Amino acid sequence: MHVGEPVVDAQHRMLISELNRLIAATQAMPSSEVFSDGLSRLGRQLDAHFRFEEQLIRGLGMPADEIEAHVHSHSEILAQYTDLNLDLMRLKAVSRAEVLAMMQRWLVEHIVVHDASMRDYLPA
Repeated sequence: MHVGEPVVDAQHRMLISELNRLIAATQAMPSSEVFSDGLSRLGRQLDAHFRFEEQLIRGLGMPADEIEAHVHSHSEILAQYTDLNLDLMRLKAVSRAEVLAMMQRWLVEHIVVHDASMRDYLPA
């Protein structure tokens, strides 16, 4: 899942590492507080990463439609993250396994589908 931009690649590693920590912490200490704290931390990191990426891709000379699709993907993920948090605050029954799978899917699919396209526009 390496895209070739050092900061983006480091952020991807950090996000995946944070997700793995959340999975491990949830299994070791299944309290709601541990899960909530980890989910919040991951959400903040995801938001910061998306803001960085959006600034970067606008300067790479990517076609406008690719930039728009990339930014739209960020918006969709963050909206789903917000909806998930609202559901959890309302005590809606959402399994942790489902939440973790959703987070993993967001990260992996976004990196493979959208972030990989950055390679074509990065300086050699």
